[in-house]
Amino acid sequence: NANRILHSINTLDELLKRFAESIAEAVGADRVTILLSERNSFLQHYPPNSDSGPLNLAANDPLVTTLDKHREPLGSENIQRLHSASMLKDAGRRLAELKSAIAVGIYSKAKVEGVMLLGPRLSGRIYGATEQDTLQILCNQLAVALENARLYTQVQDGKIYNDILLDNLVSGVIAA
Repeated sequence: NANRILHSINTLDELLKRFAESIAEAVGADRVTILLSERNSFLQHYPPNSDSGPLNLAANDPLVTTLDKHREPLGSENIQRLHSASMLKDAGRRLAELKSAIAVGIYSKAKVEGVMLLGPRLSGRIYGATEQDTLQILCNQLAVALENARLYTQVQDGKIYNDILLDNLVSGVIAA
């Protein structure tokens, strides 16, 4: 289902909504939050509205830097398995502050383009290694779909601009 969503042509908002809902249903997460890179931070794009305002992580946030360095999903179980470096402990604290069970990086062109945060599973089970690997593969595919959605949105915006421009011209237009 996620693969079908990723290969369909969508606007950015529709793509994120359908992808997050599909992931939440598949793994039984109580919530999915997707943050995308904008300038020097990662801003919440899904869900679009939250009571406390959009979540914003700095580019040098321990969670982001750990995801960038290790290139694998980060959950409390991973932090215990990996070396107990200060950066990992900070990332683990940050994950707990965000009330998330796991963070998955969205990588494009060798850098982090986004972060997907998943809440605890409704069943209470942890995210196993196979599920984490699958989530990482899907997030890698999401990075490509995000680029396509951005291009599609730009084309749609250009079409709307041209339509408005032509509709409001006082003089005629001749095309050869």
